[in-house]
Amino acid sequence: MLRVLLWIAAGIAALIAVLLLPLSWANAWVGSRVVNRTEIAAPPERVFSYITTPANWPRWHPASRAVLGVTDRTPKVGESVVETFEIAGRRDDATWTTTELDPPRRWVIVSGTPGGSYARVVYTLSATDGGTVWERDLTYRGPNLLFGLLNLVQIHAVMESDSAKALANVKRQIEAMRP
Repeated sequence: MLRVLLWIAAGIAALIAVLLLPLSWANAWVGSRVVNRTEIAAPPERVFSYITTPANWPRWHPASRAVLGVTDRTPKVGESVVETFEIAGRRDDATWTTTELDPPRRWVIVSGTPGGSYARVVYTLSATDGGTVWERDLTYRGPNLLFGLLNLVQIHAVMESDSAKALANVKRQIEAMRP
């Protein structure tokens, strides 16, 4: 009986170790991508300024709770912002660093941790006759197999929902502003 319990305990320990093992080789599996587009009846300059100013993020993104650092303007390349966010019941902080800046067409920010989590957000804007088309492209990955499993079960669906709500919020808020 003791031998069986030891085998069960060893199996559970091995399973936990595999789930928490850093899996940089499996990033394609433990990560995801969420892409959304919307058309906003406002010029690209106004849309770009609003969406890239971190102080505005908690106003329009359902996961964003607070921001610290360069928050009153678009962060320049190399500048960082710390965002407190909540996704699928988990609250955490991400340090976002601007890696590309081409106003009012493109902005790229990245966030990573020593444990292997990574996220990249690309905003692409293009002028139309009616205003601006904004595309938000989020790529993210977690640090381990456990994240990959949770992503399949819950996290990805929440990220998709929050991203769609975020774009709808921005559209509504910007279109309600006076020119």
